[in-house]
Amino acid sequence: IRQGYSSDPFWKKIKAAPEQFKAFTWKDGLVYTTNPSKAIVLGIPNVKFGKRNTIGVLLEVAHQTLGHMGAQRTEEYVRRFYWW
Repeated sequence: IRQGYSSDPFWKKIKAAPEQFKAFTWKDGLVYTTNPSKAIVLGIPNVKFGKRNTIGVLLEVAHQTLGHMGAQRTEEYVRRFYWW
């Protein structure tokens, strides 16, 4: 995740000028923001992770963790912890 911030164009801008992006906070090399429920969530760069991208991997793991509850529930679950 940390390395991905330098590769993803969106996160690269934030990393270059964090003072211009008040909605994001850097801590220990990771970026956090708040979701619509006001919970602090981890920012996820959209970069390759092996043969897939980070977001695809997160969605797949969440889908399996929830017991294949469907796309909407998977997205709702993931959005409680991550932002992209």
